[in-house]
Amino acid sequence: IHYYPGLDGFGTPFNDTLSGIFDPATAGLGAHNISFLYSDTNNCSFVASDSIVVQEASGTFTAIDSNYCEGTPWQGISVSVNNSNGADGNFYGRGVNDPASTPLWGQFSPTIAGVGADTIYFTYFGTDGVTEFTIDTIINVSPLPAINFSVDTLLNITQGAYLLPPTATPYSSNQDTSYFTFNIGGVSTESNTFFPTNAGIGNTTITYTYTDALGCTNTAMDAIEIDTARGSF
Repeated sequence: IHYYPGLDGFGTPFNDTLSGIFDPATAGLGAHNISFLYSDTNNCSFVASDSIVVQEASGTFTAIDSNYCEGTPWQGISVSVNNSNGADGNFYGRGVNDPASTPLWGQFSPTIAGVGADTIYFTYFGTDGVTEFTIDTIINVSPLPAINFSVDTLLNITQGAYLLPPTATPYSSNQDTSYFTFNIGGVSTESNTFFPTNAGIGNTTITYTYTDALGCTNTAMDAIEIDTARGSF
């Protein structure tokens, strides 16, 4: 395409090359006609025209969350693009895997990416099959909540109910986000109250589970030994 800015009907000899600059940002989205008018010394004129289509990266990431928790396994990610030539594109970024056998689909590993914000990119070709476009999104990987938990190491089997937790932080009264589990007779029990008589003599592991506002869950464990009075007169 020969384009001469400001040309008003007169060119230079045909064997010369004229050039100009087309600024897509200034032209704006859509189709634009580019014309070159040439007139020779005999005032014979010729016009050559062609068109340029200006597009922008257009698409969305689907099947993806804005936040993942540290340690989450591989997650599928996909995209939907609006001005593609129909061929597959490429995902890239920290913690990203792009299987060649699955068009418009990739994988993201919060574990590999690590805690913090990560930008995921998808590059594809436009309708001409040549021009490259890139869309991106930001994913945050949140750390697991730091929790502290401990119980008394020894309880008398004859004592009454032992209320959990004596020292569990952070702690919420909402049992959907903060709860204790332990095994009684091989059965997992969820309760804030522990009865030594039910557990029986021996060691019982108490597991404390806490989920923060972002949905990230962490656990801590401690053991209680249950014993009885021993001795003779």
